[in-house]
Amino acid sequence: MMDAERLGSGNNPVFGALRLNPHDIAVFIEGEVNEQLLEDLLFGFTWVNWRHQAAAEVLAKINRRWSQPVSQRIVPRAWALLKLLFLPGPFRVNGADVRLRAESSIVPLLRADRIGDACEAAARRLYTSGLAPLRARFPDAADGPRIAAALIFPVRSSTELMALVVAPPARNQEGADV
Repeated sequence: MMDAERLGSGNNPVFGALRLNPHDIAVFIEGEVNEQLLEDLLFGFTWVNWRHQAAAEVLAKINRRWSQPVSQRIVPRAWALLKLLFLPGPFRVNGADVRLRAESSIVPLLRADRIGDACEAAARRLYTSGLAPLRARFPDAADGPRIAAALIFPVRSSTELMALVVAPPARNQEGADV
């Protein structure tokens, strides 16, 4: 992410062809995964030629199987708010593309367990981008580093994240967004 910012990349470098459901990422944040097995799996994935036809077919099959969450966990709102800044490309809001830039102070704040400060920085960035983040105070906790690590997981849909932490647009009497 530092290199992407330094080089002026237009996209956040957290894209992945295998995207997870936010409910499944909550299991990681709660610390209920076998981290050694996850590390081995990630290392193994680096050896796969994803451009090969057979790998593409396997990837499509895995994405179909994981179209629904493996577990129904509560998605931490702090992570959902922060993750919006760490999406790899633009997302649609009210018919317009919105591209958010990651805030460089967020990961160090999370590593220091200053979740509230990290969320305030993210909310400011969302607000200045034309979105209306829900007003909430996020308490500091000891899971800041896990939330920071979970920001690199690619997610399936920004829509679900938006619904958790961004107010829907107001509508005037004619039904148009204001």
